[in-house]
Amino acid sequence: MRRLTSYLAATLDRYLAGPGDPHAIVPVEGEKAVATVAGFPGTTSTPARGPLSVAGRPATRFDTLVSRRGTYRPGFEQALTRPYTHLR
Repeated sequence: MRRLTSYLAATLDRYLAGPGDPHAIVPVEGEKAVATVAGFPGTTSTPARGPLSVAGRPATRFDTLVSRRGTYRPGFEQALTRPYTHLR
């Protein structure tokens, strides 16, 4: 039997960003971003892995991603149908 570990992002209002910027809550720079990428390199999308210097690092804590449509759609609209190729 596999061990299940979850890594969730949520806010009190059930949205991950404000109306003006659909990705405002996700840290993309600064100390929080560095800590997230260093501790959880598997949570970084495949296109971002090179610029964030984690392309060669394996996803050690996660091997599967479950994403809601609102999170998946922006990449899909840019023809990015599999944004986490380093995961199952």
